[in-house]
Formats: sequence, structure tokens, C-alpha cells
Amino acid sequence: MIVGSAVRFRCFGGSAPYEVAQSCCRGAINSILNLAPTDIEGIEAARDAVTDAAKSAVAVCRADGSVPQGLLDELAAAVDALRAEEANPVGRRIRQIGHLVQELTRQERGLAEVEAVRSSWTRFYRDTSGVVHGSGATPEQSRERFEGVVAAFEQLAGLFGRGERLRQLALSEQPSRARLTGAR
Repeated sequence: MIVGSAVRFRCFGGSAPYEVAQSCCRGAINSILNLAPTDIEGIEAARDAVTDAAKSAVAVCRADGSVPQGLLDELAAAVDALRAEEANPVGRRIRQIGHLVQELTRQERGLAEVEAVRSSWTRFYRDTSGVVHGSGATPEQSRERFEGVVAAFEQLAGLFGRGERLRQLALSEQPSRARLTGAR
């Protein structure tokens, strides 16, 4: 499918068909991530907080030559939060997917789930973002990324409608194949 779309794009004069295909994958990933609440913060919010606190500190310093301790503490806290985000640049993406999975399953994520998100969703996002920002793409890379994104979407979509059933099974004292399949 992705190769066919790329070939058709090239036939109509497009010069970067596989890059366009990966850009579409990134758009699809963003659509899913945007289902999470908008108040899940990331590096952008941390940068804004540092900028706001720094502007306030400079304004006060220019006005009376000093910076109140409270304002300095606010700036230090904002810088610390920014450093934490910079140390984990995919943190917001992980929190977004984690929120969606938790909403669907009503379960807190464990370390295995966090690592699964880190090694799949964030890799897809990073790789497709690279293409959006100028990296090239081969047909094989495009096919691999497309198939990976589709598989991740199917896995996430499979949780819709199954979240309550999975929670019941997880809480069951005697899980069985019959309970798993819903047979009585």
C-alpha cells in the first residue's frame, strides 16, 4: 500500500514519495496522541515556564536591583523541570500513550509497559519526525515504519472495548481459558 501510494505520488510529479508517506504516518501518530488530554506537559511547557520565570526575574531586577527569593526559587524549579524533560525528550509522548492505555484498561502502567511504549511509539514518532524535518527515506524504511505504526494502532485500538474485560481477568482469582474467551 505505502509503496503503491509512493509510486502514484511520483507519477504526479512528487519528488519525495516515501518521505510523504512517512509524513502521513507521523500525522496519524499525532492524531492518536492528541486523544490524550492537552494538559499533559512536555518540553515545550517546561521551556515556556523557564522563559516566563526568567522574564519575571529580569523585570523585578531591573526595577529595584534585586530578585526576591520566591521568584528565584520559581526560576530554579522551572530550570530543574526543563532539565528533567531534556533528559527524557520522549517523556510527553510516553505520558500521552500511557494515559490512553490507562483510560482503556483502568490499570497503572508498569515498567514493562513504559519500556514497550518507549521502544515502539516513540521510535515511530522520532523516525517519522526525522523524515518530516529533512531526512530521506527508502521504500523499505517507509514500509517498515508504516507496518509498525499500523501494528501499534491495532494493538491500541484492540484495547477499546476490551479494557473492562482485561481488568476483570486480571483481578480474577482463577483465570481460565473459558473466562478468557468469554465462554461460560
